[in-house]
Amino acid sequence: MESCLKLLARAAIALSLFINSIPAAIASDATAGKHFIYPHPLQQSDGKWGFVNSNNCWVISPKFDYASPFEEGLAGVWDDATHQTGYVDIHGRLLFYVPFWPNRFREGLAETVGDWQSGLTKKSGFIDKTGRIVIKPQFDAVSNFSEGLAAVGIGSEYQTRKWGFINRSSKFVINPQFDEVGDFSEGLASVEIQKRYGFINQAGNLVIGTKFDRAGPFSGGLANVYVGGKWGYINKVGDFVINPQFNLGYRFTEGFAAVRIADKWGFIDKTGKVVINPQFDEVTEFAEGLAAVNINGKWGYIDPTGQILIKPQFSSASYFKDGLATVTIGGGPYGANGGKTHLINRSGTVLLEPTCSAP
Repeated sequence: MESCLKLLARAAIALSLFINSIPAAIASDATAGKHFIYPHPLQQSDGKWGFVNSNNCWVISPKFDYASPFEEGLAGVWDDATHQTGYVDIHGRLLFYVPFWPNRFREGLAETVGDWQSGLTKKSGFIDKTGRIVIKPQFDAVSNFSEGLAAVGIGSEYQTRKWGFINRSSKFVINPQFDEVGDFSEGLASVEIQKRYGFINQAGNLVIGTKFDRAGPFSGGLANVYVGGKWGYINKVGDFVINPQFNLGYRFTEGFAAVRIADKWGFIDKTGKVVINPQFDEVTEFAEGLAAVNINGKWGYIDPTGQILIKPQFSSASYFKDGLATVTIGGGPYGANGGKTHLINRSGTVLLEPTCSAP
């Protein structure tokens, strides 16, 4: 046990020295608010992952055993040989390692589990884009930062855990007192008190009373809420704009919300009018003018009029981002049991393995 602790201590010192040696230029490059399309992760035929641009040329050569999408200028990668995970920038430079699967960055910070600089723990905190721990792991659970605040949970047992919100200085601005919370969105966050849901503002004041059985985030001025066995939509004073009537209801994106009526999914507008009739087995939200839909086990894409633009043919499908979407071809449902991951463009063309490299 003592030898293991010594090894951990040495590794912590080495990692600390490595993190502190990251040039400021690299760190600033990762955090710069540049207006460009981030490359997409793609797996080539030998199983290695890299990143391609919208022209399907390698931007970062395939050399990782797994790669996650870019978030705020950084992407998580994994190396089987060294059993190491870390973050790369848009040039493919490995900025720093972490002893866990990399979490996504939000508002410049990402969750870290365990303070490897002073001995591993089960607590959660936050690192910045240089890998430096800026909020010491001290919480039993955390959520991403949103609108300047992050939800944190106190209590090792999920059933009795209480949630509050901290700022970027790790100070509680809303004390742990809620059974469950959502992230802040449009100035409000959902909270659970004794199995009922309402909404608080950033001062911690309950501005919409706890009168719902479930509640989603505000999006486009409306929030999806569940009461009396049905989902509906409220405004920011808590009044129903669309009465509870749906078996399920997603948040609004691009002016539409996916709803399930009986056992089929369709879409409504902000008046509650059904604009795309329920006819799909599953759907995703609209993104970049397209929504993925499942018909008889196969996924394709529709436009806001409900017209099928990319015929259902995939085992799984994600939403579009920067003109590309990830799909799975073959295998079982959702690409299990041998499905192959590919990228498609807005025309539905499957991008073959790149034969070019971006300059």
